[in-house]
Amino acid sequence: MAEELAQAEEVRQAQLRVELAELRTAVRSEKLGEVANEFEQIHNIERALAVGSVHAIIPARELRPYLIGAVERGISRTAANARPMGSTN
Repeated sequence: MAEELAQAEEVRQAQLRVELAELRTAVRSEKLGEVANEFEQIHNIERALAVGSVHAIIPARELRPYLIGAVERGISRTAANARPMGSTN
């Protein structure tokens, strides 16, 4: 296509440039899709759990209670760390 583009007349060159740009976009999109599919085959949540990238897989129905508990634990920890030395409360 590049050779044809070099030898074409101006109007045809413009048409070929558009076709070439569209072709490049389509090929790039296709290749990105292939890479994404390959990535998805390798990298999934179960693998992340197995290799230690995540600590737990939390089902959606358990997410709200889990988050509430995490916030409460964080508040308690912050409050405990903010107590003056020797204080019992």
